[in-house]
Amino acid sequence: LFVVARALEETRAVELMLRPLLGRPSGHVTALLRLCFPVAVVSAFLNNTPIVAMLLPVSETWAARSNLSVKVLLMPLSFASMLGGMCTLIGTSTNLVLNSQIEADADAPLPPLSMFSMTLVAFPAAAVGLLYLSLASPLAFRATSQAGGP
Repeated sequence: LFVVARALEETRAVELMLRPLLGRPSGHVTALLRLCFPVAVVSAFLNNTPIVAMLLPVSETWAARSNLSVKVLLMPLSFASMLGGMCTLIGTSTNLVLNSQIEADADAPLPPLSMFSMTLVAFPAAAVGLLYLSLASPLAFRATSQAGGP
């Protein structure tokens, strides 16, 4: 997946696909909402690390083009991928390890997990987490525009 991620980065295919979705946000909060929700959805079905690796250069270019502070976008990008990954069995390796331990234990207190076993609890938690990231990150990282600050 890393090789595919690098190829997509070199061809700028990811940026071309995301440009209409990301658009021209009016501020950091809307920028984070536009970035984090799609990342979480994709992360529920693909490995988190390559997704973040593919989106780092896209986020940096988008921040510069939209006059946003890149420091406000990058940490929530990573957290959004983790929040999305916890929603399905294949979203993160931790869920897969847990499921293999459950399957290996003859006296396991619960049956093996299905693809969406944790979604009922994880999806609302991820949605709240994404909203919190979108609201708190500009405050925590002291959002400034590219032209007017560090």
